[in-house]
Amino acid sequence: MTELSTSKTWYKTHIDVVANEGPTAQSGQSDGDRQNRQLLWEIKEALIGTNGAWTVVRSCGYQSGAWSVGDADYWDTADDVRWADTDSTRSWIILENTGTNYSFRMMIYTYGDKLETERMGVYVSSDAGAWGTGGSSTGAPSNPTNCASMYANYWIPWIEDGEVTKVANVFQSGDGECTRIYISWAGDSVAARLWMVDKPKINTAIPNSIWEVQAVTCFANALDYTSRPESGSGGIFLPETVNDYGERCRTMINGADCKTCFATELIESFSGDAGFYPNSTEVAPDVNGSYLVTPMDYFCARSGYATVLCRVQDLWCAPTALNNGDGFPNDGSKSFIKIGCVIQPNDGTGLILP
Repeated sequence: MTELSTSKTWYKTHIDVVANEGPTAQSGQSDGDRQNRQLLWEIKEALIGTNGAWTVVRSCGYQSGAWSVGDADYWDTADDVRWADTDSTRSWIILENTGTNYSFRMMIYTYGDKLETERMGVYVSSDAGAWGTGGSSTGAPSNPTNCASMYANYWIPWIEDGEVTKVANVFQSGDGECTRIYISWAGDSVAARLWMVDKPKINTAIPNSIWEVQAVTCFANALDYTSRPESGSGGIFLPETVNDYGERCRTMINGADCKTCFATELIESFSGDAGFYPNSTEVAPDVNGSYLVTPMDYFCARSGYATVLCRVQDLWCAPTALNNGDGFPNDGSKSFIKIGCVIQPNDGTGLILP
């Protein structure tokens, strides 16, 4: 295969949330819960910042002792982000990214209460005008017809509620097509969590009448592809169905099932799991023989349409055994960086972990 190379310009925002950092606590709220409010707000700021591709189209935030709801960004500070108090009021926000799809939107909605700020819902839709109206301080706008939950009900596998140093690295492509957020925290035995919204590279040989791929959305627990996702032990590449923890990795498509895999030559069978969940020893070597890397492909799961549907852009898989944070190539440039089992384009700086 070819050397690692990018097709896009990439920007990275590094976020640290340390002990005792966060907004004013809601009544009885722990420092760990305050930290999560701070972390979520800083991620939102990175998504809409100078190099961010997202814009706020509607939100609900708690500002100066009162709730504000409307077509503006009411998450001005981390204090505006609140989980439900005794009166069930809570924050939510709608973000739009036309680089992924001309009408692609994402809603972040705080589930749980003020003592459970690891719980939230993340929804995505490509319906024109999704979540453009409605909603109040006690409930988010109604979901549109075509809506997928990247992660509903709980945030637990993504970030813990304890008071420990928490880190996020937000990667975005300059054209807005790719957004990836990697999160880790001190004391965690796993490298990172991943939240990804990408526009895949379509196989143009497949007629549009068969496929219409709008976005790849992924919300992965442990970034380790050697474990089986259905077992609840983690795994970055998940089928359309939800596993025990509710995680998803899917494409928003019309008309057919879709499964993830790695390089084309790894497909053994479209009727069994072996082709979709290869072991780390099965990946193809890079051209210099030093590293094992392979691109991420999506394949049709229907018999008679056994072909590559699309490929996630500028993202590769590598054995988990390699050191987390390793830079690629080995010349110190850190043009690419390993996070869990994936290799991500990088800005030349190191991946700082707690």
